[in-house]
Amino acid sequence: MGRTLALMLNCLLAVYLVSATPSGARDLTVPLLEPLGAVIIDPGHGGRDPGAVVLQHQQQVMEKDINLSVAHKLKDLLDVHAPEIDVYLTREDDTYQSLPARVQMAAQVLPPEGTSKVYLSIHTNAAVVPEASGFEVWINRGDVTAYIAPTVEDAYLKRRIEEIDRTLHRELKDGTDALADAMIESLRDQVGEYMPSRGIRHQDFYVIRYSQMPSVLVEMGFMTNPSELEQLLDESFQMLIARGMLSALLEYRSR
Repeated sequence: MGRTLALMLNCLLAVYLVSATPSGARDLTVPLLEPLGAVIIDPGHGGRDPGAVVLQHQQQVMEKDINLSVAHKLKDLLDVHAPEIDVYLTREDDTYQSLPARVQMAAQVLPPEGTSKVYLSIHTNAAVVPEASGFEVWINRGDVTAYIAPTVEDAYLKRRIEEIDRTLHRELKDGTDALADAMIESLRDQVGEYMPSRGIRHQDFYVIRYSQMPSVLVEMGFMTNPSELEQLLDESFQMLIARGMLSALLEYRSR
């Protein structure tokens, strides 16, 4: 349905089509709920933006490094267990990418014909109190920016655009909800015995608000919790997290 509606919208809008995001026009020919064909993995922070920083044994530990390490493990797992899915990283190494640049890069990804794409942002948490613990999945609260600017004057055309727009938003929300449900359950299965699940939460983080595809942001645990920091720095534990994310993506693909 996503592809049909998108093509209808392209025909209706013609010169009226404008960008819904601050970073470039959305390709409305990419379906939202078709079989999964591409995954954009976004390792949070990087370069001059370290993310959370804590001290361990008099050494600085930076969030950006943990995020990138897990992102590469997940990409390697996808390449082995789902080679038919195209995998992209918003950064391959310790480089800085602005939030708009990450969203724009994701928007430019074209999945294989007849398939869809999802966006997974990977982060590590921090808190004022060291007792804070657990992993969580964040999704946009739902009041996403409209795809179409309200500049169309023809009443019938405007009404049809609004109807299609609402349907696209509903498909986007349905896909995001399904991805978030799969992610929190799969992470619970993999690492739930080591840290608690804090559930699915809602916030308008830039990358999941403007990515215009099913999107989640995962906080893998708290760097400010000494025991969780030890786990997050452990390669085998990072692999458990990556396997949880892999399982979620495969479950989402087979929905």
